[in-house]
Amino acid sequence: MVGESSIEKVRQANDIVDIIGEYFPLQKAGANYKALCPFHQEKTPSFVVSPDKQLFHCFGCGESGNLYNFVMKMEGLDFPEALRRLAERVNINISDTGDKHYRRNKQIKESILALNSRAAKFYNKVLFSSSGEKALDYLKGRGLDKEIIETFSLGYAPGGNFLTKHALDNGVSTEELLQSGLSDTGRSGDLRDKFAERIIFPIHDERGQIRGFGGRVMDPSRQPKYLNTAQTPVFEKKQIIYGLYQGKETIREKKRIILLEGYMDVIAAHKSGIKEAVAALGTAITQDHIYKIKHWVDDVVLALDCDDSGFQAAEKGVDLLADSQISSRVCILPEGTDPEDIISKDPEEFFAYIENAHPGMHWRIQRSIEKAGGKDTPEKKAAAVKDLVTVLKKIKNAVKREEIRKAIAEELDISEKAVMQVMGNARGGLSLFKERLELDKLSREEKIYRELLHIALKYDDLKEKLKKALEYDIKNIYVDLLRNYILESGYDIQKAFSAGGESKKILSKLSIMPLNNEDPEEYLDELINTLERLTLEKRYQHLSHEIRKLIGENNPLQLKEKNREFKKIARTLKGCKDEVKADIF
Repeated sequence: MVGESSIEKVRQANDIVDIIGEYFPLQKAGANYKALCPFHQEKTPSFVVSPDKQLFHCFGCGESGNLYNFVMKMEGLDFPEALRRLAERVNINISDTGDKHYRRNKQIKESILALNSRAAKFYNKVLFSSSGEKALDYLKGRGLDKEIIETFSLGYAPGGNFLTKHALDNGVSTEELLQSGLSDTGRSGDLRDKFAERIIFPIHDERGQIRGFGGRVMDPSRQPKYLNTAQTPVFEKKQIIYGLYQGKETIREKKRIILLEGYMDVIAAHKSGIKEAVAALGTAITQDHIYKIKHWVDDVVLALDCDDSGFQAAEKGVDLLADSQISSRVCILPEGTDPEDIISKDPEEFFAYIENAHPGMHWRIQRSIEKAGGKDTPEKKAAAVKDLVTVLKKIKNAVKREEIRKAIAEELDISEKAVMQVMGNARGGLSLFKERLELDKLSREEKIYRELLHIALKYDDLKEKLKKALEYDIKNIYVDLLRNYILESGYDIQKAFSAGGESKKILSKLSIMPLNNEDPEEYLDELINTLERLTLEKRYQHLSHEIRKLIGENNPLQLKEKNREFKKIARTLKGCKDEVKADIF
């Protein structure tokens, strides 16, 4: 692992305002900077960057962190990769810092990518050999010519463990074959080809690197029909968009993608000139996919198979896209057909379906009504609204959410108020109420320590008074963070930040939020006094319980001692000896 000193050296050499400013413009707002959040859709800036603390926090969606977290989130990198990128930016060489873990990971990834490239060439060569004659005839029968086959680097995996044997004979290790997913072990434990007697679809990322493979049988009686590479250090199914590499120029030009369901659908579309066609491996679009394409497209057309799995995938896609800046449309194809059938027969007919695709949320509302069995009874309307509320709750943009709420109310012939009532506490997702609602959920002690932590993050010159708050026997996340920040991190926010998770979010938010009090020292005294009073109240309640118990046990000596302490606390709480009427017996 890279030493803490190197990590800190790189962090100090980079300024978070400069880093974030390279991605989008920041506007000065007092001591901080603001912008529209890159991680969710909004019209009013709630993304705040603190040059003093070197942190960012979005008060809309809650994303927060330091410059490493920002680069990791924006670029989809792990920590070592983000560290390397930031080190290179300021010409700091960390190659000799002993980061064996990073170097090992990098070597493994490079090895797998190189092996995948060799495997793709091997499969492609087999396809055009006598061993692949049957597979080539099959592809030609599906309307594919040599040009489109080469565009997508299609191939054929023969039986007999040819790839495994060939790789081992050429110096590839067993470990490399297993890590890449090209080989696995059967029940006997022997190494064998993962893909055998299947047409091979190399899966490229947007840069053209082959991350994995899909294999399709030609014999419909063999199962599974499709077999994909399992997760590897370079392949994660939810992040890959098939066809994005081959169609990226058209996609950038048209600012849209047509999301289909399978490899053959995409290849048939590209052959017919529909080069913005892509597929998500596993049918449903994911947040990772949206993040990948959000700078490329304005419109996503979901043209999935007309069956239950296709409809479910379309629902998920519309729901996710509803909370993005990308519009969605749903293309309904005739029942019993799929895109490849229509494209192969008549590409113009498919284009007509695409151009007449329904706006995503309009289709989604109709789909919910259909699932509810109609809208002719209050019960069916309620079921439809309940289903649609799950979408509404995910939409952070207030204007968009209101428009959809109106559309739901209008389509179901009910009031918007009724929709809001079904939403229940969904308003809690609104950024205007979010902070208030979060505070309302906290206990009195949590609120006090949250404010004490807030003061500590803003005014480290009050450290001696703040230490007094750690003398009480109280346990919650804010106490832990305050103790860590004062005693363990030495008032260094970056050290305290290493806790991660919820702690990271709390520290980022409070570091950036203004303290709504003109005199922090006076406010601190009030909080300590309130804390002392709460502690006394807890002791008062505990003594009350003990005294009642002692009365029943007829223990006059202990009773006298407890009652004396009880009265003393009562006088302190009441503030006047003459008015104390604290005896409970």
